[in-house]
Amino acid sequence: MRNHWPVLLLLLVVTGVLAQERRPGNKPVLVRDYELDKQKEEEEVREYSPPKAKENVEVGDFYQKKSNYKAAEERYRIAIDYNTKWEESYEKLIKVLEKQGKYEEAVEICDLFLEINPASKEVEGFRKKRQKLLGEK
Repeated sequence: MRNHWPVLLLLLVVTGVLAQERRPGNKPVLVRDYELDKQKEEEEVREYSPPKAKENVEVGDFYQKKSNYKAAEERYRIAIDYNTKWEESYEKLIKVLEKQGKYEEAVEICDLFLEINPASKEVEGFRKKRQKLLGEK
């Protein structure tokens, strides 16, 4: 009987099983189209949902602790979409933007909060943050 392992090896290489890029732990790398994902997120309409907003803030907090500020920023923005009245998500987004040096965007978030929530108890605090950020430009 002939030894068939060279044929099997060639077949595996041709089908790409051995050619897959691997990361630590021998797990395959998932290829994502971030532009397509971002486009889908922009098209998605988020309805008012405080539990989903809270969940996204918690995930954003996790990313912030790991110093992944871009991912935290995305989660805080999603939380704002789910609950535009919740000032905590705005505060955390502003903090993350400051850490990234995106002061102009942080000012825009302050303006957004002031525009959407003019009767909030936190209006004065956001005005002070806005002035502080304008001084740091």
